Amino acid sequence: MLTLTVFAVKAVLIDQRPKKSVAKQYGIRRQTLQDYVKRASAGDGVKKCHIGWPTTLTNDQEAELSHVLISMANKMFGLSPKVARKLVFSYCEIKPSSERKEKTT
Repeated sequence: MLTLTVFAVKAVLIDQRPKKSVAKQYGIRRQTLQDYVKRASAGDGVKKCHIGWPTTLTNDQEAELSHVLISMANKMFGLSPKVARKLVFSYCEIKPSSERKEKTT
């Protein structure tokens, strides 16, 4: 994805093509392309940035939960999305919040 973004930013900055057509051609949201173009023109280059809300779980906790969910699926214990969300919510209630915050700091 990042290499397509680099080509898209080059098309906008170097080739002077319109952002709307470049975004459509490369399959990137126009606002996302605008953010990358703004950062690249400011001298920061085109690099992946962390956009959005910080995650609640650490990488280890996510791996543990995904292992549990995948093993349940392999044992033909089907989970609906609603039940899976409840399982994750219960997991978050059991784990202390300080342990979950390690990932965001």
